Amino acid sequence: ITGKGGIIGGRVICGHEIAAKRLGSESYIKTHLESGTDPNLKLKMEQFDQKKKILEDKFNKLLMSIQTIESEEKISRKKQKLLKKMQIARDEYSKKLAIMDNEIRRLSGYLMNLENRGSISSKYVTYPGVIMKIKNAEYDVKNEYKSVTFKYNAGMIKPNKYEPLDIEEELKRGRGMGGR
Repeated sequence: ITGKGGIIGGRVICGHEIAAKRLGSESYIKTHLESGTDPNLKLKMEQFDQKKKILEDKFNKLLMSIQTIESEEKISRKKQKLLKKMQIARDEYSKKLAIMDNEIRRLSGYLMNLENRGSISSKYVTYPGVIMKIKNAEYDVKNEYKSVTFKYNAGMIKPNKYEPLDIEEELKRGRGMGGR
């Protein structure tokens, strides 16, 4: 790893490995790092979740309106027509929500089963304020770590001895990137 090579602040999402000389900063700036997931699918999941929340809000408001009309003792013909339209809309919302739930479950299952290696490494130092996510586990760095590789193990993120990326070894041997 050459250059300054630090990740300070912001959010980085990577499918396999994140490696830098330094992660975070001495001022403990929040730095979000995510590895071991498909960034595009992750974004798609977040978009589905947002759409689902909006749809659920509309659905719940519609249900309350239906209940209000149905609780009236006498319902005018105008309100009966409105109620029928609302019931049709309720059924459509219900179908859309079921489809969204199914798609979210399918994408979640796929993301959980990814075979990505998923690791986060810092050659020199990792500062508090770094929030890591590898696969479905999250780790909030509270202490400073020197030369460390964080890996997913049994549903948790655990710090290990620093492991250089394969490309670092290739560069040291003079291979790759224009080498022999």
